[in-house]
Amino acid sequence: MPDKRKKDKSIIALTVLSAFLITLDAVVGAYFIVKALKNKNSEETVAVNGEFKETEPLTTETAVTTETTTAEPTTEPKDEFDLQIEGMSLHEKVCQMFIVRPEVLTDGADLTVASQATADRLKEYPVGGLIYFEKNLESQYQITDVIRTTKQYAEDAGCVPLFYSVDEEGG
Repeated sequence: MPDKRKKDKSIIALTVLSAFLITLDAVVGAYFIVKALKNKNSEETVAVNGEFKETEPLTTETAVTTETTTAEPTTEPKDEFDLQIEGMSLHEKVCQMFIVRPEVLTDGADLTVASQATADRLKEYPVGGLIYFEKNLESQYQITDVIRTTKQYAEDAGCVPLFYSVDEEGG
């Protein structure tokens, strides 16, 4: 019975702490929003004869003649990465956000090898990378071959180069 009371008290304490932190977050957020809005209203600038000058907020009694100029937007030339991302579908972009185990990618087919199932699934789901766990590793030569083969499959499928990672915790 004492353990249940201790557990109940711990749950209540965590609930109260969570509620406090959420409230604190809301108050701090509101403070910064109000501060930003005040700064925005007090820092208005206008162009007069081509020069930007700070002005006080406009009132009905103040008349200011403004001359606005629009600068041509500068566009930097796109590099190969920007072009590659622009050419990707939404599905491909979402897949890039995931690093998965090889057996998840292939529905359990490839645990310690990279077979044609890996190639087929990389075409369908161009994931961002693969993570290998203890059950995927047999030897240095085996994992080197798996990564080399998977890399070739990804290149053949036109995927962005994959991230390869290993769970070093052993658990």
